[in-house]
Amino acid sequence: MIIGHKEQQKKLKMFAEKGNTPHAFLFSGPEKIGKKTVAYWFLKQLNGEHQGVNPDVVEVSPEKKEIQASQIEEVIEKVSFKAVNSKFKGVVIDQAHLMNSVSQNKLLKTLEEPPAKTIIILISDYPRMIIPTITSRVFEMSFYPVSEKEISESVSDEDAVKLSLGRPGMALDYVANPEKKKIVKELEEEVRSVLEKDLASRFSLIKKITKEERTIEFLERLLRILEEKMIIKVRNKEDSTKYREAVKETEEIIYLHKKTNTKIELAMENIIVKI
Repeated sequence: MIIGHKEQQKKLKMFAEKGNTPHAFLFSGPEKIGKKTVAYWFLKQLNGEHQGVNPDVVEVSPEKKEIQASQIEEVIEKVSFKAVNSKFKGVVIDQAHLMNSVSQNKLLKTLEEPPAKTIIILISDYPRMIIPTITSRVFEMSFYPVSEKEISESVSDEDAVKLSLGRPGMALDYVANPEKKKIVKELEEEVRSVLEKDLASRFSLIKKITKEERTIEFLERLLRILEEKMIIKVRNKEDSTKYREAVKETEEIIYLHKKTNTKIELAMENIIVKI
């Protein structure tokens, strides 16, 4: 089930119908927004399929926080063979930004000489972490947060929709796990409240969050609030530089923490001080 992303679907369907599909795509956008769901839908559109698992479609995902060179080599070997029962072979590289440098260079060679009748789809939350020589050889399609109205057409839980950050997959996660939804709702309320208080209170919350190992949840809630404040500044034609920079720094910290699990308490404190 695809929630939202109608423009992306329209464009991809046009590629499938006209037969001028690029050999490689980059689907970029926030985590759990629906990029991979659309990728598999598109491959089915190309092959005229409606259901079932296609042996001609291969997915690659990180092992131990990275996509290893051996994984890319294995995929390259698989797509070198003729498709079993499809018009196109498909390769879906999930979290493509987690390819290490060797993996990216191996993929680059494949993109320079793409296999016939093969569609490669890179999926990434952080496309700028992929080397430019790869991104210049793919068709990038950006995915944006889905409106609460669109998500609520498929998800009836109002709190799950509001807490989803415009990400349908996150809303569905909260429906499936009410306890997680409750914890996140309390955290967002806590973050909003503490930002109105002094620095000592803010630092205290960061220490608490770090100790409880809820860093990502905290940063995602903080990012949501910073984006809201930035948008308000822009709409009021006021200087939004402070929040714009804080949004960028927060995104980079989230990426760093997810990739390396580095302790980032100091970095979080630096952002809190600036706002």
